[in-house]
Amino acid sequence: MKETICEILAVPFGEELKNFKVPILEYESIEEGDTHAKRAGAMLDQANLNMKYRGPYADARRLIAKCVEEITGEKLRMREDSKNKDGTPIMVPDETEKNFVRRVLGDNPDLFEKVQSLVEQRARGYKSTDESGKETEIPALTADITEKEHVSKVKKLAQKYIDQAKAFLIGALNPKTGKQFNIEKFLAAIKRDLSAEFSRTGDDEKDATTLGWLCKRFADHQADLAASKF
Repeated sequence: MKETICEILAVPFGEELKNFKVPILEYESIEEGDTHAKRAGAMLDQANLNMKYRGPYADARRLIAKCVEEITGEKLRMREDSKNKDGTPIMVPDETEKNFVRRVLGDNPDLFEKVQSLVEQRARGYKSTDESGKETEIPALTADITEKEHVSKVKKLAQKYIDQAKAFLIGALNPKTGKQFNIEKFLAAIKRDLSAEFSRTGDDEKDATTLGWLCKRFADHQADLAASKF
């Protein structure tokens, strides 16, 4: 393994942020990682998993929601966020793709299979035609190392994730364990599983929101892993 210096846990000093420079050992090669995991292909599997969480998994959720809309005619619930200068409302989603799909499909396995069929077809790439008749080639969902992380278009973050983030930030007691929420362990987990990092900015509300989205991503990640076991 080789030592790299990572900047972790920013501390504000006036307008300046200073990060602790922490030496961390990391793998020097794919072969070294596979040897440590005692399984050929382990490093490649982990790399592909991280890339899928950073891109095509989010795209896949949007694709599923679009297929549900197309087949059922139902739409995402929207809410007024603000108004344009002419007074017309600016609408934003008021539910996640996951909640929308669960709400519409409910306990209807036949409808689920119809959506599944369309999703499988579209995920491999397809041609889309807009209202003007212009045709667009939609590529297959792909894990791409050059792509930046895709973020959800839903602007509203559930309060429970903000509360969880604040508990991490102040080191509050976990009522389930009686111990403090350990932010360092959580940050290590999201870096390992999501390839994500977090640094404090000194703005408590901004930090709580940023960390809250990471809490949500990690919860979704854990749920997907649990589901994959069945």
